[in-house]
Amino acid sequence: MQNGMRVNGLYKSYGANTVLENINMTVIKGEIVGLVGTNGAGKSTLLSILAGLKKRYKGSIELDGVDIRSMRGKKNIGCLIENPGLYPNLTGMENIKYFTAFTDSVTTEEINALIEALSLEEFIHKKVKKCSLGMKQRLGIAIALLGNPSYLLLDEPMRGVDPEVIPELRRYLISLAHNSNTGIVISSHILEEIESMCNRVLILQAGRLVDSIDLNGDANSSMQYLVSSSEIERVEAFLREKNYSVRRMDDKLLVGAGCTDGSELIKLLVSNGLSLTGIAPYRENLEERFIRAIKQEVVR
Repeated sequence: MQNGMRVNGLYKSYGANTVLENINMTVIKGEIVGLVGTNGAGKSTLLSILAGLKKRYKGSIELDGVDIRSMRGKKNIGCLIENPGLYPNLTGMENIKYFTAFTDSVTTEEINALIEALSLEEFIHKKVKKCSLGMKQRLGIAIALLGNPSYLLLDEPMRGVDPEVIPELRRYLISLAHNSNTGIVISSHILEEIESMCNRVLILQAGRLVDSIDLNGDANSSMQYLVSSSEIERVEAFLREKNYSVRRMDDKLLVGAGCTDGSELIKLLVSNGLSLTGIAPYRENLEERFIRAIKQEVVR
């Protein structure tokens, strides 16, 4: 894959402690990939390696076909990882102008466009030490975008951001991916935000990628139904015998029917003498999928 970021067989250890194990993933320009996991899963470490901030690891990372170890600079990668590295006694504007020295020429027009897009006007001339966490986060994103990088890596970008600003920031990031062809990776604990803006989601647990979810997939490809019956055990046994994916949800059955229409499932059960008291289409949200993936990994 030439046009994109590709990670192959990535391992990272600190002494005997393995924090990332056999990570394989891709990020294509123009898409937003969510990275979710419990605390300590390795999200920040993974983002730091992708940004070129950590050098010692096994495996390879290619950026548009070039191994990042052989790249002299990482000017096509912008990142905000953990906390923004800002100078507290400088104003927001002074911080921006300082960091322009590390990028290719950045015009005043480009800086003003970032300030407007991220709604920084009200505090851009205030010293950073007097700014809230949310203000610092938005300023950090602006600095990460200096020089128009092809890839943007954001670790908890919504942390501390005022609720009324979050929708505007979300729309901006979506626009950046779609209109500027930027590949974006976002790590967050806010699953609703991830679900609302990402094309794909990777679930990281204990240093391993345990699930990959295509949020733009065919709506029928994973069709499921919630089935209720007065003889739930018989229905469950029958469907398992027919090789349907079945699991209990309280007093109902969640049946993975693939592309089978609900009426076909009803006909199958009724024609075999099984009673139904209800059937309804069901689609797991990201939170449910996340919890299931984590539980399965713990059991493993």
